[in-house]
Amino acid sequence: MKGPERHERIRRILQTVSKNGGQLDSKAFYEAAKKEGFKSFGVSGAFFSRQLVESKDEKIALTERGKAYLENKTMPAMTGVRTRVKQPKEATPAGQNQPKQELFIKTKDYTTFCAGVDANKNVLLIGPTGSGKTLMARHYCQAHGQNYKRVNLNGGATVEDLVGHWLVKNGNTEWCDGILTEAMRKGNFLVIDEMNAATPEVMFVLNSVLDDDRMLVLVQKDGEVVMPHPDFKVVATANPTEAGVYAGTKEMNEALLDRFHLIVYVDYSEKVENAILEASGLVEKDRARVKLFAKKLRQAFNQGEVSTPFSTRSIANMAGLLKQGDGELILNRFKLNEKGVVRELYKTIVKADQLPKDADIVVGDANAATV
Repeated sequence: MKGPERHERIRRILQTVSKNGGQLDSKAFYEAAKKEGFKSFGVSGAFFSRQLVESKDEKIALTERGKAYLENKTMPAMTGVRTRVKQPKEATPAGQNQPKQELFIKTKDYTTFCAGVDANKNVLLIGPTGSGKTLMARHYCQAHGQNYKRVNLNGGATVEDLVGHWLVKNGNTEWCDGILTEAMRKGNFLVIDEMNAATPEVMFVLNSVLDDDRMLVLVQKDGEVVMPHPDFKVVATANPTEAGVYAGTKEMNEALLDRFHLIVYVDYSEKVENAILEASGLVEKDRARVKLFAKKLRQAFNQGEVSTPFSTRSIANMAGLLKQGDGELILNRFKLNEKGVVRELYKTIVKADQLPKDADIVVGDANAATV
């Protein structure tokens, strides 16, 4: 099914929705798609990823883009690739879905985090990018043999991605659980990344799961009430909103914050970064250069002279690049309009014959670093 024929079938389905007052029951919508030859994920690509329709309560409703398409017959481009979670036929054995072992340094924040998770509390981790928030969760799962699942709310995640959706499979209309529903049924450890970038519709769903009764009602399906497996755990992460550099993040209201029993601020850890550098294989003088370079960049970030944060992850990347002789490639981490100041800082600290003193380095706001 290609080209004009595909477009005509899409139009017929949209016309069916339009004739029903601009919205249609979810199951009826997927049945209509099935009759027109759409199978499985083709429905998502043709309708949802192009934002021709949207899920609204228990209905599939026409969007303004969908109405415009019906009028001018111009197919909008897809807005992004949507990841769908297929329903496994059998439960995954405990601990099977775990990430590979990686360097991890236990900190006071991690100890606090573990205490909250062990007590089955809702935990919120707030901190800058690359500070180790999700790493804490991954390590906890490795240590406790629990299945690790993660969803990022800053990539266009929808209610259907979390809760579930109808799809056409082998000629039949079937319900497929979303990542949240699956985690609740099977007792997975679910990490909700970038919580403060979620849409209001997604937040409405999460609020019910974060309540004390932790129940989820599948209104898009048949009203089934999903109660959590005893091993189900949920942890959320968020980037700070004060800096104003994380696009799409919003202040979390008190009603949402009140649902978290424990809130931990995870900042960059000198202890962790020292361990990363020691494990990198760099000689001591090069480790000192990386540490000073990172310190000055963070000062420049806090002063508004650069807008790209230099995280713990960036330190690890830089160490690896230096080890293979490609240290200057770390400059590609930065935006074009800030590369000047970063390049000069790199030359001053990393390329200099002798490591300059911290107090002697001044990062200017005129795209220059001086000693």
